Amino acid sequence: MSDIIELKKRKYLIICRAGDNSLHREWVKDENRNFDLLIEYYGDQEGLYSQESEYYSANKGIKWSSLYELINDNREILLDYEAIWIPDDDISTTTKNINGLFEKFSQNDLWLAQPALTENSYFSHVITVENKLMDLRFTNFVEVMVPIFSSRSLEKCLLTFKDNPLGWGLDFVWPALLNYPKNKIAIIDSYPVTHTRPAGTGEIYNNIIENPHMSLQRLIKEYNIVHPMEYVVYNAHYKEILKDKDESSNLQLLKNLIQGSSRLITDRSNSFIKEYIYPTLLDQLNLDHHRQFEDLIWNIEKDDLDKASSKLIDFVEANDLSQNDIINIVKRISINKQEVYNIIAIKAYQKKLIDIALFLLEESLKLDINHVNTNFNLGCIYYNQNEKSKALKYLQNIQAVDNDVDDFIRKISLEL
Repeated sequence: MSDIIELKKRKYLIICRAGDNSLHREWVKDENRNFDLLIEYYGDQEGLYSQESEYYSANKGIKWSSLYELINDNREILLDYEAIWIPDDDISTTTKNINGLFEKFSQNDLWLAQPALTENSYFSHVITVENKLMDLRFTNFVEVMVPIFSSRSLEKCLLTFKDNPLGWGLDFVWPALLNYPKNKIAIIDSYPVTHTRPAGTGEIYNNIIENPHMSLQRLIKEYNIVHPMEYVVYNAHYKEILKDKDESSNLQLLKNLIQGSSRLITDRSNSFIKEYIYPTLLDQLNLDHHRQFEDLIWNIEKDDLDKASSKLIDFVEANDLSQNDIINIVKRISINKQEVYNIIAIKAYQKKLIDIALFLLEESLKLDINHVNTNFNLGCIYYNQNEKSKALKYLQNIQAVDNDVDDFIRKISLEL
């Protein structure tokens, strides 16, 4: 592969690994485009397509490992684009559609995305088929066949290309590497494309050097990802016909996911519900719970102490809320964090949830090791658990000791 020469003209870039039957000519029919094109030709006709793009290279290697070499060797040029789309060469679309796709990506400050697939496409994942009611869907999945990366995300994910020539499983790895953001990964429904060949039938599969299933298993182990994956839509932007709808309503989201989906996928009722709608429903229910939890913590700070903290502990006892959930919510929304931790911890202790009470109080100490109420409550709990040395340690952290605390310290010291 030869290095490419810098000819950058536009804001965005398409990188296409092109075979002898590539459809990339459709993409650049209109000169009014906001993207440059890089073709890496892997066929046998020397110089084919060499005059049809801003950048050109030839490499007969397998797709993703070859792309790693190409991008890594030319990163100063290629990663200078705002967004980079890497579609398979059997994708049918227009210049106008691609222009809109890139603009939508930038307008929503996305890190990773893909265009939805039209109803007449060959598809492998039900979530990727176009939803007629949606502008875009924020998800946990983007297919390896048509990913769009921000420059920063591509740089972060680039190393995964190197040892995964066919790319199997990379679409599960990339969201994990980006820490599963709930508003930065999307399927863009407003600018769909058509996949014209069945999966697994392209020229890329002619020189397989590793069993793709083995490659997938290796990735699962290496990146500790969950497989099979459940597709989740966290939220969505609706098309103009639905702009008056409440986009924060989970009921509206689920309704439009179903109503806007093609019969092509809803007829596959098992995979449509099991892989797509049900995981999304669970995520939305969890979101509802967290909204309730946040409201309760706000109420604790507004002096509705007993009722709100009791309800919060009820959620913990029902396994609807973990101690880490409480920590995350308090960190995010609470002003008087240490007081809130203490109030919830006291209620947990009253309900004999000793470990949770201690966990919350220890979290409070991370904010201020000398916090009076936190140290006093820890001292009381450990004393009642007959761990008097620990109780004394926490009580002695209190710097402004009043008569009650002083008497308590003396009492424990005599009992030791």
